[in-house]
Amino acid sequence: MDQRSRVSSVDSLGPNDEDMPYSDDETDDELDEPQPKNTEQNRINQETEDKQGPVKKEGTWKVKANDRRFCELPEFQKKSFLWFKKSKYSGNSIRTYKYNPITFLPLNLIDQFKRAANAYFLALLILQVIPQISTLPWYTTLVPLILVLGITAIKDLVDDIARHRMDNEINNRSCDVLQDGRFQSYKWKDIQVGDIVRLKKNDFIPADILLLSTSEPNSLCYVETAELDGETNLKFKLALKVTHEELQTEQQMSDYDGVCILNITTSLETPMAW
Repeated sequence: MDQRSRVSSVDSLGPNDEDMPYSDDETDDELDEPQPKNTEQNRINQETEDKQGPVKKEGTWKVKANDRRFCELPEFQKKSFLWFKKSKYSGNSIRTYKYNPITFLPLNLIDQFKRAANAYFLALLILQVIPQISTLPWYTTLVPLILVLGITAIKDLVDDIARHRMDNEINNRSCDVLQDGRFQSYKWKDIQVGDIVRLKKNDFIPADILLLSTSEPNSLCYVETAELDGETNLKFKLALKVTHEELQTEQQMSDYDGVCILNITTSLETPMAW
């Protein structure tokens, strides 16, 4: 794997040319439909791309395997605040909670006073503080308002604590990541763009991944997407023929430094090279 080669063959970038199983959501009529052949056009596009290089487009993402610093290059930086910049690639840690111990009280009060009823009682309380306007004591409105705000805040706090626990449980799940030439156990939140992840049967998928190879002869695997779309039938996924043939051992995967350029629809724009 020391030598660098560029795979430009259309066949090598596609799945294996063998009988492929299909999922339940594909009918026989859909499979029997003839697919348009643009071999000549693909060849012309490939020659043009080899001469001009990859075309940069909005929404284009570039990923390099086994290189965590690649996404920190200046071309992948974006402004976050004033002159501060950060990588446009996000981390793998998920966050569904809304508050933290410092921001809970102010943010929760702001959210509650966005409701018309609470804002009305707050305005009424301010008017009752002025003796020339109201004859009623101010605490007649303050006590009910505090009770409403307090009960709602407690409910929001309980819900947010549950979200914190769920996030921690998911972020601290472990998986095998290739580092220093061998697979090591990493937490999901520590996975970075470009990492090679090894999944086993019935494992949850920890991130958006590109299938490189499997232990099956045809680089085949089945994925259940019930948590995403509610469908319980298994969907099959196929790795590219070139990656399935070349990436079978830990040493081969460790030496692999391929670069993938993907557009917003996650389709391969340029040949994969290493």
